[in-house]
Amino acid sequence: MADPKPTPISAKRTTRRVKRPSREAIITPTTTPEQSSRSSKSGKGRSEKSRVSNNEKRVRNAPSKEVIARSASKETVEDNTQRATKPASSTPSAAQDNKKRKAATVKPGRAQPKFTPEQDSAADKFCNYIKSTPAEQIVSDFEKVQTYPEKKGDCEVCKKNTAKNRYGDVHCLDATRVELKTDFGNYTSADGDYIHANWISFDYLERKYIATQGPKDNTIEDFWRMVFQENVAAIVCVCNFVEGGQSKCAEYFPINAGEYKNYGKMFVNNKKVDDIVYTLEVLPDGCSNSIVTKLIFCTEWPDKGMPTKGGIPLKIRRLTREAGTGPVVVHCSAGIGRTGTYILIEMAIQKLLKGKEPVMIDLYKDLRDCRASSVQNTQQYLYAYSSVLDFIITRRIEYKPLKTKFLKDLCEIMEEAAAADPRPN
Repeated sequence: MADPKPTPISAKRTTRRVKRPSREAIITPTTTPEQSSRSSKSGKGRSEKSRVSNNEKRVRNAPSKEVIARSASKETVEDNTQRATKPASSTPSAAQDNKKRKAATVKPGRAQPKFTPEQDSAADKFCNYIKSTPAEQIVSDFEKVQTYPEKKGDCEVCKKNTAKNRYGDVHCLDATRVELKTDFGNYTSADGDYIHANWISFDYLERKYIATQGPKDNTIEDFWRMVFQENVAAIVCVCNFVEGGQSKCAEYFPINAGEYKNYGKMFVNNKKVDDIVYTLEVLPDGCSNSIVTKLIFCTEWPDKGMPTKGGIPLKIRRLTREAGTGPVVVHCSAGIGRTGTYILIEMAIQKLLKGKEPVMIDLYKDLRDCRASSVQNTQQYLYAYSSVLDFIITRRIEYKPLKTKFLKDLCEIMEEAAAADPRPN
């Protein structure tokens, strides 16, 4: 079970003294090395897309299945090519070799991470379950527990703070909620200890996760209080500020490199922007020691659905590990759909890496015991299966045909589930 009141790790906080710039000193930053490299990155992106397009031509003719099949092939590609292309770029011969590689192919002899015997066994059990279980049974098993738990945990503090809750029917469990400090250093707050956020913590996870709703205008300061208090290494935002003409999340951080903003008593400085990764410095009023966190801003995961661009969960997973070893905050709009799906994928992968078979239905229940209503629909649940398969394929390419068959059997069910579920994500 999750640790409801983890001890803040401020003693381990990496500190740095910050001198706030004067408003007169803040000017539009000149082009930075990170910004000047974007053009080369976009060129790489176009090259990558051209390689992937050859694979897309072989996708099934059925329009309703095309997006899902395309996503499946790209997810394996992106995770593999990220590992293979970095060292290869140093020599012309290696670069030519990369151009020849097919989009979804991992050639024998290429350096790839290897599973241990225990991890191999866990991966085999997971894949054998999918092989032996009809698609209808996987869906049926999920639908039987979709309302789990029948008896909801206490959420009395949540009920007393309705103005801070984005959705009235999405509850924050008392047992696992993140409790904010009302003072640290010279910083004090009269705004209470409540934020709509829950700890996800199990012994097999390499770090703790915090699942939370997208900040509201009146909770942005609370959000940054939490990030600073818990020394958060990475923030994963899997929604946009506005989707479908509706507000999903307040604009809670400075968008442009070199900009800074004060949110109540919390100072946030955007030091650098590199593709979807924002390097942010956070400092409360009255404190001299700041922290630096990475914000991964992913806007390509649709509400109640799955990303059409491949590699999203595995890419996010890699970026969070590059950010450090501290807790990871994950949020979408309500903090249960896309948020819960990503954390379920992480739980399954990390269970497998511990040499244990990831039993998805059990992990789903464990997650809901920490964050109420996590993973809202069939499509999200099946996408978690699909993403775990993608991870296995990066090390066991022989399971790629299983992934293709899995999507062929389930894509129609996923489409129907997405169309039938009207709830916010």
